Amino acid sequence: MFLQNYGESYLYSDWENGKQSGGRIEYVRIFSIVAIIILVIACINFMNLATARSLRRAKEIGVRKVVGAGKRQLIGQFIGESLLVSFLAICLSLLIVALLLPTFNNLTEKHLAIKLTDPSFLLILLGLTLVTGIISGSYPALFMSSLKPIVILKGILKFKPGATYFRKGLVVFQFALSIILILGMIVIYRQIDYIHNKNLGFDKEDLLFMPLEGDLQKTYPTFKDELQKQPGIKSVTSAPKQPIGSGQLYARCPLARKKIPPS
Repeated sequence: MFLQNYGESYLYSDWENGKQSGGRIEYVRIFSIVAIIILVIACINFMNLATARSLRRAKEIGVRKVVGAGKRQLIGQFIGESLLVSFLAICLSLLIVALLLPTFNNLTEKHLAIKLTDPSFLLILLGLTLVTGIISGSYPALFMSSLKPIVILKGILKFKPGATYFRKGLVVFQFALSIILILGMIVIYRQIDYIHNKNLGFDKEDLLFMPLEGDLQKTYPTFKDELQKQPGIKSVTSAPKQPIGSGQLYARCPLARKKIPPS
């Protein structure tokens, strides 16, 4: 015997020996992993673009260092810029989700909503903004703040081998994540297509089944005769086993799509 919170019954619906063993929460975790991979790819893109633009901002950094700006001030500036971009991205994404959510709910027959009044949801958004901004702006901030003003003002700025290898490593890592994501989506698509188009060995259209339980097993012949008298039922049969489960009672109902009043 065990108890479960009723609010958790939808996501945590699988049990083994009285212990929770999964359920629909597995889909939530898979989509969360996909979202994290996409976010990491976006952060790497930001790093590479910001580093590539460092040549354009090199003179700005050199002048600020000559004037007296310290390394911490420059790091704070670039981290602040990445946090601002991250905040604007969050606002834009919320706007896009709010516009597309009604269409998505109609397509999936769900009732999802953005709970902007929920403190926990706002804290998650704030934490996501801070983590994304800090991670994506960390390398550009450290790289550009370490540039020497003399080299910058003389116009002989060159990337060190270590920085070049690191950027190439980021690009390789980004493409590796993209390939993993694409392969995963292809596998999932083929699995879903297989489920939809697999020949089950019988015609599943207008086929209803029910378990033979209790006294129904003893009175099956009478019950079968009564079912066959119904105008919406074409044929009835039983089997000890069936391809998708244990012994069931089958009824072929061509009018199953219409509402037939019970007799």
